[in-house]
Amino acid sequence: MIELKYKEINQDTKEKMELPPETIDKQLAIETIQKYQSCKKTYILDSGTQAIQTITNVLDTILIPDQGTWKKTLQHAQKRKQNLEILETNDGLIDPEIINQYTNKTDKKVALYITSYAGYTANQPIKDIHKICKENNILLIEDISGSIGDTKNNLAKTKNSEIQVCSTGSPKIINLEQGGFININTDDILLDKSIISKNQPNNSIYKGIINELPKSKKIHNKTYTITQEIKEILKEELINNNEHKIVHPNKNGINIIITAPSNSKAKKLAYHLRKNITTNNQKSIITTCPNYNRIKKAGVAIEIKNIQVETLTSEISSQIADIILDCIYNY
Repeated sequence: MIELKYKEINQDTKEKMELPPETIDKQLAIETIQKYQSCKKTYILDSGTQAIQTITNVLDTILIPDQGTWKKTLQHAQKRKQNLEILETNDGLIDPEIINQYTNKTDKKVALYITSYAGYTANQPIKDIHKICKENNILLIEDISGSIGDTKNNLAKTKNSEIQVCSTGSPKIINLEQGGFININTDDILLDKSIISKNQPNNSIYKGIINELPKSKKIHNKTYTITQEIKEILKEELINNNEHKIVHPNKNGINIIITAPSNSKAKKLAYHLRKNITTNNQKSIITTCPNYNRIKKAGVAIEIKNIQVETLTSEISSQIADIILDCIYNY
């Protein structure tokens, strides 16, 4: 059994966020984002969900993967009765060629919304997806909440999408417990300024972004590295297991998803994992699948991304892997 520290706002950032507001905070936060993300226009809002909705509100048609992405985007489009196309995927991963089926020969605004990591577990082929989107007059919206700071997989780069959305809620890479932002690198999208003005964040979010965004590279890459260490151990140990397989074993992400032969067995495995991998605040790092935000198959996701990054070590990764294997083989 192991108790892990669940991700929380870093203490130095928390102290900055508690300081009195200053008139320059908003502009400094925008400049900080644009420095690290090299974007034309930036809008900071009160949540990542609001950031996504602000973008989708101005679209005529939205394309969304059939799994492995943020469900509220789908729900918002359905609620607004927007033109909606669901892309078939391989456990969340998009084959770029499928985008050719949705070519846009009109002046209407059509966009594909994806998260950088399918289900947080597998890096999308962003460059190839963006290339084919451009060929088909489709805007690409990349949700970079889980990938900002990436230096490994060409994710969260403004050159590979027209629009970025990012949540700074918990437990994200930039972890401020609330807030989000939009980066736009195209003149083809005009947002509703009244919606933006109605959904401005608490001033503390500006201070948090200024202090926390420069750490995103370290936070992301440490989380990513430890996740891959655990995945490599599990890949080797489960190679001959007929009931449990790693989802996208040769892809990279910030969680690990393991399949199960049935929903009941997935629930049983998740139960034992939660009993043996606990956290200091009783929040779980285990997600039971099927789950639209992860995969539609039976399985469990071990959310390494939810662990406080300073506590992630190779020793911890070995312990987590051992517990996972023990729960698979001995319960």
